[in-house]
Amino acid sequence: MIGAAIGAGIGIVFALMRREEDGERSGGVMLGVLLMLCGAIVGMQMGKRSGGGAIESLPALTTRAELDAQLTVGQPMLVMVYTTWCHYCHQLAPDIALLAEEYGDRVAVFVVDHEGVEPALRDALPISQGYPTVFIYHRGRSHATLAGARSVSEYREILDELLVEDDANAGVITGD
Repeated sequence: MIGAAIGAGIGIVFALMRREEDGERSGGVMLGVLLMLCGAIVGMQMGKRSGGGAIESLPALTTRAELDAQLTVGQPMLVMVYTTWCHYCHQLAPDIALLAEEYGDRVAVFVVDHEGVEPALRDALPISQGYPTVFIYHRGRSHATLAGARSVSEYREILDELLVEDDANAGVITGD
């Protein structure tokens, strides 16, 4: 979408400049249309790489009370803190959505738009090294904080470790 708008803007400016130069606008208009189409294609490709609506598909926390309520459940919880303008956040979102699907009810997965929440929640999720930042909680306490886009395997490794620990504490025997 942004690519299409940029392409259209450049095309319109070029068409107007061309028209003023020699009174002819057909070449400029054609170039403008071509640039708009190229911009639209670039915009669509950017949307594909950025994960589309993956962030919107995940449950969001917006208040400190919601976070506190989830922490009392005690199960492993992954919280991805993002901003709408962060490209890496949108790249990571499909991986976080995949983890939510893979772990189902065994791991709670949430997203937090760091700029669109109440200050108390922002204070509870401090960002020191940039976006995205993923907080992993276990038994109501912070277990890990991972800043920047990471591979899905890094998150899986931590979550699997926590689930094995929970299974062992519950007397469940896991086989490999």
